[in-house]
Amino acid sequence: MSKTHLILLAVIGFGLLILGVNYTLSLRDSLTLANAQVTKLDTTIKLQSALTQSMNQVSMAVIQNKQDLANDENQTKQQIRTIVQTADCSRTLVPVDASNRLREYADRIRNATSTN
Repeated sequence: MSKTHLILLAVIGFGLLILGVNYTLSLRDSLTLANAQVTKLDTTIKLQSALTQSMNQVSMAVIQNKQDLANDENQTKQQIRTIVQTADCSRTLVPVDASNRLREYADRIRNATSTN
C-alpha cells in the first residue's frame, strides 16, 4: 500500500470514529430525554394514584356518614315508638320524653347540615 492509501484509510477511519462518537452522543441524549419523560410520567402516575386514594377515602367517609345517620334515625324512631307506647297518649298530646328526643335529633341534623 502506498502512503496515499494509508492516509486515505486513516482519514476514513477517523471520520468513521467521529461519526460513531456523534451517534453515541446522540443516543445518550435521546436516552437522557426518554429517562426524563419516564420520570415525569412516573410522577404524574403517583399524583393520580394519590388523588384516587384521597377520593376513595372521601367516598368511604360519606358512605360511613350516611350509614351513621341512618342508624341514628332508626334508633330515634325506635326510642320514640317505645316512649309513645308506654305513655298514656289520651291524656297528653306528646310525651315530654318523645318531644325532647325529637328536639335533640333535630338539633343534631341542623348541626350536621350547617357544618357541611
